Amino acid sequence: MHYSDTTSATLTHIFYHLALDPGQVSKLREEIASHVDSGDITHQKIQRLDHLNGFINETLRLHPPVPTAMARLTPPEGITIGETHIPGNMTVWCPPYAMSRSKFRLSCRRPTRKTNYTM
Repeated sequence: MHYSDTTSATLTHIFYHLALDPGQVSKLREEIASHVDSGDITHQKIQRLDHLNGFINETLRLHPPVPTAMARLTPPEGITIGETHIPGNMTVWCPPYAMSRSKFRLSCRRPTRKTNYTM
């Protein structure tokens, strides 16, 4: 079946973080319960829940299920990260796993994000 490895890896990490912080279980139950009428949980009812989506997105940020690297082109004038200058128009690669754990996390938070969820 397609995507079973990535889904199982993501669910494993979600349950890992829920086990580490049982308070999150209560918050998620409360949020979901407030959007479910008669016990029927449908995708349409829960797809835009802030805390649930924040929890899932933060899990994916911390534990990307697919080992990849994102290619980016530096600006023409170059860029300085920490004490390292990277010349302009250079292709740089950064694995999301490493970027999510770097003290120089430049843009892993979206400014339009409704919640500032962190684990």
